[in-house]
Amino acid sequence: MKRVRWWLFVGWMFGSCGVNVAQPKPPADVIFRPTVLTADLSYSAGMAFRMKKDESSLHYLVTAHSLFGPAADLDVQMTGVDIERVVVALVGVSCTDPRAVVVARRYMLLPDARRSDEKGAEKDIALFELPARLGERALALDRSPPLRGDKVWIYVKYAGSGRVGLEPAMVAWVSDQEVRYVLENQAVDLRGAMGAPVLSTEGTVMGMHLGIFTSASGRKFGYACPAGAIADVLDPNQEKPASVMKPSIPVKN
Repeated sequence: MKRVRWWLFVGWMFGSCGVNVAQPKPPADVIFRPTVLTADLSYSAGMAFRMKKDESSLHYLVTAHSLFGPAADLDVQMTGVDIERVVVALVGVSCTDPRAVVVARRYMLLPDARRSDEKGAEKDIALFELPARLGERALALDRSPPLRGDKVWIYVKYAGSGRVGLEPAMVAWVSDQEVRYVLENQAVDLRGAMGAPVLSTEGTVMGMHLGIFTSASGRKFGYACPAGAIADVLDPNQEKPASVMKPSIPVKN
């Protein structure tokens, strides 16, 4: 009888992987296609999202630092100081309504910003302050780190179409420097999703998607800058929340 109960428990734990979890419903006009403006040129690449700072009225347009370099077909990678000096504004066209446009002019200097590399992805961040307007909606950061087995969603604008959607994934590995997740749809094209938010079931931002890689077994994983690292740019002295412990589901590589 004990053995039967044990196998029922194991079956329940692993069977929960297949349980459908309701996907979040982000508000309209919070996800954008960004265009970088300088005095000499402009270019568009990747994605950006509108974020609010905790419960304050301050809003920011967030994207990847990598998009100010070779990832956007530039010859060299800008530093944070370069962005502050050269970039006039970051213009965002809403992915849900192209008539909705935001203009962010003030870059929040991150002197040690860098592309994600073998050290991690926690500095691959570019934030621009948005003017405060009453009633405009924004995504909220979730500073609590996700747990292995958590389900998350990556916001995607599908290439060659005007369609947008959320692609599900399961968290496979977490650190202060990076979040990695296995993609449920192994055939999805995420090449244009750098800078897109990674959302929790509640619709809060767990991280910012930066790219994909293929494991030795051939499975495709995404990786992201953690939400806590984005929050640290705005308030480096803020105390980090403790992780809420809950059972995690094993993820096979």
